[in-house]
Amino acid sequence: VIIDPEKWLCIPVRVGQLTMHVYFDRDFLSHAVSLVNLFELAGHEEARQKPDGILIFGVAPAALRGEPTVFYEDEDNDLVLGIIAKSEEVDYFGYFKKMLLTMHNVIMMRRGRLPIHGAMCHMEFKNGSCSNVVIVGDSGAGKSETLEAFRVLADDWLREMTTVFDDMGSLALTEEGKLIAYGTEIGAFVRLDDLDVGYA
Repeated sequence: VIIDPEKWLCIPVRVGQLTMHVYFDRDFLSHAVSLVNLFELAGHEEARQKPDGILIFGVAPAALRGEPTVFYEDEDNDLVLGIIAKSEEVDYFGYFKKMLLTMHNVIMMRRGRLPIHGAMCHMEFKNGSCSNVVIVGDSGAGKSETLEAFRVLADDWLREMTTVFDDMGSLALTEEGKLIAYGTEIGAFVRLDDLDVGYA
């Protein structure tokens, strides 16, 4: 694969605790810059260090021998690589997001964490108690909408509700046996027609 610096750009992003370098053909610029709505930009120092993963988006299909996507786990360098062929089928933002989250999940499993496709919130109640809730489900099952339903229906009982993750996260056990949850995104895309009008 030849990456021509005249035609390619790179956005270093933080996917949860991981740093990913996203190289992309300029034809996908509008989708790539949308990543900053979901993922924090990596800082200058982070961007200079070895990333946890590299996504290369928009290579010539012939370079992948007819495969639309290629994944590679470089165990010697502790690096996950994803490559996407340039085609009309991948010309939408979700392909960037899904590839980054898939790479995140592979890395989390290698590190002994359980990746979760779901939503999690921490709820503090007016009576002083608190609870953590994880909702797991397929795309379109209503995870984000369920979080919003908690917010609307439990307004009389909730003092505060904090979303830990809205689409993808991971769970890990500490040496003391405590469960810790980690999120991946700083934003979320939700269908507005499923939300309360005021919240939307």
